[in-house]
Amino acid sequence: RESSNHQQARTMSSLTDLPLEPLSKILNLTVTGMSDISTILELGAVNTKIHECVLHSWKCASCDETVYVEDGARLVERENSDGVIHCGSCGKKYCGQQRTGRGSRRRHDCSSARKCQGCDLVECRECLVSKLEVDCAMCCRLFLSGGYCASCQGGLSNQCNLCGFPVCDRHAKKCDTCGLMTCGVHDFDVDTCSSCNKSYCAR
Repeated sequence: RESSNHQQARTMSSLTDLPLEPLSKILNLTVTGMSDISTILELGAVNTKIHECVLHSWKCASCDETVYVEDGARLVERENSDGVIHCGSCGKKYCGQQRTGRGSRRRHDCSSARKCQGCDLVECRECLVSKLEVDCAMCCRLFLSGGYCASCQGGLSNQCNLCGFPVCDRHAKKCDTCGLMTCGVHDFDVDTCSSCNKSYCAR
């Protein structure tokens, strides 16, 4: 029987025989988070085909510049990058550069992302904006500084009795006296009911 290492070597050889475009698609399908990207970058350091594929095919979804640049045999983030972003929802990649150009409509798009407080899933600004009208009111308020992804929210079956917006199971608060359900936005720092001024129970 072939050893595991030998099988992996044969698989790698078969993959790198592919043209750049299909190889790029395969590499993109294998990426579910930054740890997968790190593995691909390590492979790129020892395999010229993967190195070229990542360097030329992985473009920032905002500015269209390459996500990584060459540093000798290594692929590294751009000098003024806050960190490469791989969106766990749509799969797009962003170079992480700060855009400070005057009047640029995309000045923040390359580096704006939110990490879920529950599972650390990273979502890009585009995905967050697309669900603002249907997302939990408190997660929307926290926007890029916190909140939870759809999987960690636990559902959006609750509705705030004060503003009518949906509220996830993580942020829903129900008054233990009058039963009022609120999203928490109205009394952001005070856990008291806006209706009867009694304390909320944890839900």
